[in-house]
Amino acid sequence: TLDFKGFGVSCNQSYTKQQSIINYDLGLGYYSQELELTLNSNPSLSNSESGLSAYASVNISPKHLRSLTGRLFYDFTLQYNFKTNYDFETYDTEISSAQITIAPKYYFSKNDAKINPFLGASIGAVLLNYSYRDNTNILFQNIDSSDTKVIYGFEMGAQILTNFEFTLSYYPDYKFDIFIDDMNTLNSRFKNLNFKLGYKL
Repeated sequence: TLDFKGFGVSCNQSYTKQQSIINYDLGLGYYSQELELTLNSNPSLSNSESGLSAYASVNISPKHLRSLTGRLFYDFTLQYNFKTNYDFETYDTEISSAQITIAPKYYFSKNDAKINPFLGASIGAVLLNYSYRDNTNILFQNIDSSDTKVIYGFEMGAQILTNFEFTLSYYPDYKFDIFIDDMNTLNSRFKNLNFKLGYKL
């Protein structure tokens, strides 16, 4: 610290040599996803299924954050959710998805802590690949398509023994409409809860 008493100015030099922190993570997850379907004004149908996911992420804590460097990270994640099958009374559905998100994450301790809890919030986009089959063959037989939607979510978890990280992420609601024809629209709504375990390279 440099103290210019004659001018009443104090200048802290403790962060001038501080470096940015960059981490790379790879991991697997297990997700539970709720799907709600509504055809036109008919009563909605809902079902929950589970599946596996895999992800890779880059975590950056810039040096200009000064005292927050090492605590506040910007997390860029690419995740793939493997195909899940949903069985309804009248519809069969298969869905897989890929999502990219950015999440500011705040760690409550420094990186060298044995257990370091964190909180975060994320926003990004999801690419849904889906297949719908009408078991009655009245409205349609097969719909195979994809759609991209903006998603947002919340994260909490902990870094354990500096190399492992457990994350619980929740994406509360994203929905899209499938226009079958001029008379029929199939509305879909998703909720996604994801448990992830990652390893820092």
